[in-house]
Amino acid sequence: MTQEEIDYVRNVGKWFYGSPPGQVTPQLAQVVAEMMLKVVEGSKAMHLVPRPTGGPPGVTWLLSQAVQAWWRVHHEEKVYYAVKVAVAAGYRSTYAMAEMGL
Repeated sequence: MTQEEIDYVRNVGKWFYGSPPGQVTPQLAQVVAEMMLKVVEGSKAMHLVPRPTGGPPGVTWLLSQAVQAWWRVHHEEKVYYAVKVAVAAGYRSTYAMAEMGL
């Protein structure tokens, strides 16, 4: 692995868990890549989730949600915090084992 790849894995590990991994292994790099893919996929799915109505839903709300979902899918590249936390929780053991080279 290049130093740039090692730095990337360290930065992503810190982003997920608050501190960089103690050791970067090829297994850890693979796990981090899987985690990032899950975050991107999950965030794309969250773009399609309707937002609260603030009152009784109607045809106008439905249409506005469709337009907003289309806009989010085509114009936003943000990552949802809830998705990041869920992925981090789901991969915690796998991440720790990969960090040890297992």
